[in-house]
Amino acid sequence: MIRVCTAGLALLLTGAAPGAFAQEGQAFDAEVIQISNFIGRIEVREGGEEIVVEARAGAGGEAAPELRLTGGVVAIDGGQSVSRMNCRRRDGEAYLGGGGGWFGFGASASRAISDYPSLVITAPASLALVIRDSIYEGAAGSLGEADLAMRSCTRFAAGDVSGELKARMSGSGALIIGAVGAGADLAMSGSGRVTAGDVNGPVDARVSGSGGIRIGDVSGALSAVVSGSGGLTAGDVGDFNAVVSGSGSVRTGEQTGAMTARVSGSGSVRAASGRAEPLRATVSGSGSVRHGGESVNADVSISGSGGVRAERFTGETRWRGRGAPASSASD
Repeated sequence: MIRVCTAGLALLLTGAAPGAFAQEGQAFDAEVIQISNFIGRIEVREGGEEIVVEARAGAGGEAAPELRLTGGVVAIDGGQSVSRMNCRRRDGEAYLGGGGGWFGFGASASRAISDYPSLVITAPASLALVIRDSIYEGAAGSLGEADLAMRSCTRFAAGDVSGELKARMSGSGALIIGAVGAGADLAMSGSGRVTAGDVNGPVDARVSGSGGIRIGDVSGALSAVVSGSGGLTAGDVGDFNAVVSGSGSVRTGEQTGAMTARVSGSGSVRAASGRAEPLRATVSGSGSVRHGGESVNADVSISGSGGVRAERFTGETRWRGRGAPASSASD
């Protein structure tokens, strides 16, 4: 089990004391907030029965984001383009600047993200939060659902999500989420990190590059695809499907149920303990698959110098390639 604590992290990530953004806000009778084309800080506070949005202009002259209510959705448009922004961190602060053209000509000077517009949202814990095409950091309390796209080197933390979590991270940033109540769809590209607590439901996770995803126990099926040198770490899982290409890894705690693992390259798939029934493993290259518990009715194919191991093999084991246990039938 992984417990993610965000209470003390909220002020750290928003970089402001409570009430620092206080100003008159607009109230909406809605259940969903969708933020797009926004650069700046976002703080979501639990409270009330309505959604109240406080929007502030940036210190650099950018106008406050525009708000509108459409079909039960509060749409917030920051009017910013994030397509060519670069990001770096200094003294705990994210600095953003335009990328410019060839050899950096036309690049704009970098500015602290705290100089950009900001949003303070007060909403009930049932809020569904959607963020698209934005560069942001900050924190949120508990949420009903979350669909978050993050990029660059920014950081965001949220409490428990009672419904489904969707998260896509690109770049070197960090996303921290509490427990998830209804499954998760996670994608990571780059060198960033996504961390979540226990997930009640299935998890579909994809990692490309050198980044990583870390989650707690998974009550549903776990599907993990890793390419590059990154990896995924999970707590206890049930049915488990892992595909690794390159030097990356997938690791779980106790695994009970069907397990399928495909490794190409020098990567690895590991389950610490449990009972895989059946275990289907394919290894090409120097990679490996290991199960620290029982493997029932294993079907194994190995080409190259890699290997497949278990604490014990039981049932009917079919083996193709090197390293077959004494009790297996081999082709």
